[in-house]
Amino acid sequence: ATTPSGQLRLEATFDAGTTWIPRSTPVSWSQLSSLQCKLRSCIAVSTTSSGSSVVRSASFARTWKTTSIPFSTSALACTAGTTHCIAVGQSTSGSPRLDQILSNGFTALPLRYVPSALVDVACGADVCAAIGATTLLALKP
Repeated sequence: ATTPSGQLRLEATFDAGTTWIPRSTPVSWSQLSSLQCKLRSCIAVSTTSSGSSVVRSASFARTWKTTSIPFSTSALACTAGTTHCIAVGQSTSGSPRLDQILSNGFTALPLRYVPSALVDVACGADVCAAIGATTLLALKP
């Protein structure tokens, strides 16, 4: 959601939704997607006018650390917690991308035959599944 002035609005709850606490976000953020939190650790994709970044918080969304994404990201997901995460999307040349998110950057994972961009990813306790228009991949990050 956004505020009347157009700034991204983010709220947190500690009591299963009974009360909500506003959290500030950088003015440059226009969108926040694939948000996942476990305990006080959160990870998400933020979008600005200059591109997308993976953002992490160790303070339940009070402060954020930003890592630029080297490709156009459609989604990210993590196995249990926020430490084993995968991002999907496409490179600037249009090739599909599947990357493991590390604490200081990304590692591209090899793809044998994936004809179109990967558009979404979901993870269970230890396995992730990524999908594209004609593709389904399963992997353990």
